[in-house]
Amino acid sequence: MHKEAPYTIGRYLKHRSGVVIKLERYETQLVPSLHRSIDGQNSKRIPNYNFLYGIDITTNKTFSGLTKEFEPVNL
Repeated sequence: MHKEAPYTIGRYLKHRSGVVIKLERYETQLVPSLHRSIDGQNSKRIPNYNFLYGIDITTNKTFSGLTKEFEPVNL
């Protein structure tokens, strides 16, 4: 898993299928935590940079996929 985001939020990316998206967010996952939070949970959410979500710039619909299937594009 990536330790830091490979692309910044708001960046335009091209999927290998040809779809161009504006990056909205990365997937998150729950991991065990040593500290108990206010709501009593012993887990926290961390970003999973292997999977991302964005908005298709032609259809304005949500598009998602594996980060390795995207490459940066300049518009």
